[in-house]
Amino acid sequence: MMGRRFNWFNLRPRPGYVFFIVFFEMFVLMLFAPALVNIKYDFFGKSYSRASLISGVFDATGALVSLMLTPVFGSLSDDHGRKFFILISACGMVLQSAVLALGVNLWFYMATRLFNVSALGLCFAYAADCTTKAERSRNFGYALATMFLGMIAGPIVSATLSTEDGFRIATLLGFVNLAFIAFIVPESIGERSRTHFREVQQAREAQEEQQRNNQQQPKQEAAESTDDSDADRTIVVDSTSKLLPDDQVGADSVLLDLSPPPLKRQVSMNPFVSIKYLTRKPFLRTIGLVTFFSTLAENGIIETLLIFLKKHLHFDKDDNADLLLVIGISAFSVMLCFYPLMLKAFQERRIITFAIFVNMVRFSLYCFIDRKYEALVLESFSGFSFVSFPACSSYVSKNVSSREQGLAAGALAGIRGMTSGLGPLLFSGLFSLFTSSRVPFEFPQAPCALAAVSLFVAVVLSLQLPNLDPVKRARTVAPSADKLTSGGAVVGGTAGDKNPRLMTVKI
Repeated sequence: MMGRRFNWFNLRPRPGYVFFIVFFEMFVLMLFAPALVNIKYDFFGKSYSRASLISGVFDATGALVSLMLTPVFGSLSDDHGRKFFILISACGMVLQSAVLALGVNLWFYMATRLFNVSALGLCFAYAADCTTKAERSRNFGYALATMFLGMIAGPIVSATLSTEDGFRIATLLGFVNLAFIAFIVPESIGERSRTHFREVQQAREAQEEQQRNNQQQPKQEAAESTDDSDADRTIVVDSTSKLLPDDQVGADSVLLDLSPPPLKRQVSMNPFVSIKYLTRKPFLRTIGLVTFFSTLAENGIIETLLIFLKKHLHFDKDDNADLLLVIGISAFSVMLCFYPLMLKAFQERRIITFAIFVNMVRFSLYCFIDRKYEALVLESFSGFSFVSFPACSSYVSKNVSSREQGLAAGALAGIRGMTSGLGPLLFSGLFSLFTSSRVPFEFPQAPCALAAVSLFVAVVLSLQLPNLDPVKRARTVAPSADKLTSGGAVVGGTAGDKNPRLMTVKI
């Protein structure tokens, strides 16, 4: 397994590792993000429309790359482990800060954004691997709370540093995060998955060997046994998967149910195959549409909103740092205090509706502000809007099988990647249009109005989410000691034995 070979300290997987990773990801980003708006504005000829449009194009292109890679990473991680792909995703942030620290042309930084793949979805899948379904919502919330803690610490530290020092420290901490992932974080998917597929192959080979060597059996019975594909076929094998005669069944023998085993899931390199996973069931289609329209506004307007505030309210680097600090404090407080209480009082589907509604009201009010403090007041409620992501992830995670956790997380992350491409292009183009002379009137608040409309659609769709019970895992009940049937009985032990001599392995 890709990540297991680097587990030098033989540690057990825990959700706490994810908390550290997402904290450093956001902390590094917040060290250099406040200065980027002014740098872009100056570099692109002090033109708001040009800076917004070019940034939107590069954000859209980078999101397209993320769309191509994120679902594939999630699907591959189900079979090969989470750690390796989390490490690859974290390299993108280090690459961006390193280019800025070297002081090269800003076009090189814009190019590095093309290789930025979010590790958040994989981190959620990692946390799901080592927690129970009842604990996932809380751990998803804690993961986001630590991420927003990084959003609080980043602007505070950035305000005390020069722009160049901020870039250098961000690069150094990025390498620290990579070292932590590579050498400390253990793999969350153990050998169980690979062992399962090895047992399938060994059982199939044992069955074929039995059919070849069993020449005493009449041909008619062999033909009927071969043609009866629906019947359960069982043999007794030892720990090395060798056939044993009936008189040699020992204490270490295992009874295998050799009904035709499923083939290993083939991972497609086409990301739309992973996103297509959300079309399998009605509730997955609905949550996919909710994620699309909500993240279209949330991810698409981020860069445009900062440029809008610079043009409309004359925000500078310190104002951007204050704005991000308020967002971080609000998000951290909501995720740490209010979100656990909301989980106890409401279902995830209702939390999703409430969170998106708060976000819709916030962007609607942006159309009417004309002072800096009003923007800070609105962002003090922004923490509730971040609740929708862990709620959506928890809603899906509780209603899919354990073997599909990475695929489901990758599919949702793929939709977020899609909207991260469409959104910046749409909102930056709209801002550029309504701040130019091509329209009869100037309306820089147009992106905020469009975001409110998109969120309204998401609210309506979220009201249609069904109330589903968590997927029930099958439980094996050992039958009586004296029965041995082809359907899978336990021989030589009682139903209460923890280690019966013979047990059924369902392939």
